[in-house]
Amino acid sequence: MTLISDFGPNALRQTREAVLRSGNVSRQYANKIISLAKTIFSWGVAHELVPETVAAVLRYVEPLPKGIAPENPPVKPVLMEDVWKTIPYLPSIVADMVRIQLFTGARPSEVRLMKRSELDMTGETWIYHPGHHKNEWRGADRTIPIGPQAREVLNKRFLTLPANRDYLFCPDGRDQPYRQESYCRVVRKAAKRAGVTHWFPYQLRHTRATEIRKRHGIEGSQVILGHATIDATQIYAEQNLAEAIRIAESEG
Repeated sequence: MTLISDFGPNALRQTREAVLRSGNVSRQYANKIISLAKTIFSWGVAHELVPETVAAVLRYVEPLPKGIAPENPPVKPVLMEDVWKTIPYLPSIVADMVRIQLFTGARPSEVRLMKRSELDMTGETWIYHPGHHKNEWRGADRTIPIGPQAREVLNKRFLTLPANRDYLFCPDGRDQPYRQESYCRVVRKAAKRAGVTHWFPYQLRHTRATEIRKRHGIEGSQVILGHATIDATQIYAEQNLAEAIRIAESEG
């Protein structure tokens, strides 16, 4: 057993090796585990449970390069016809989540955790500002334009929601949002009942990207999905949002 005060880069690398030996683990998964370990130690420093020097040296453990472990297969878009065939077999709440993803290109987590209080509905095009998103730790903003088809879905949701409930998509009338595994499981079962190839919610983001790219080019796809490079200056943020709004109004 290694004491926290003695835990260093070599111990972290040994942990990574143990993860790789545990089974058919991808390089991305192993790197994610190590990144999470670094975050845990940083949390420990913030709560005065871990010496600052321990967390500091762990930052120097480099991620695994390609070729060391298997790669995750690329995520492919789901066929639109398979999505529409699946929707009738979904509970109404999950069907609405799928539609919102399809119309906006949002990540599953961004839809699962969508709150009424995070929607700016003052303009013609609504803007969703997720409280938590993938790149928030980088200091990046995330804005998701809500076009006419997505607004129609949300307006119907508002009619069924208690006035005091902030989360928009809660199963069985509860006050907690759908969990990721529950969302995936419900979609998987519905796809099976519909007789289509199994697909999962994150593929909807890629489907949206493919459709937008066909009609608006790669730049249009980037602004809709929020794929602008993180190290770029924020000087273009306003015009990127304007372009995203334009596309959302015509496509979503």
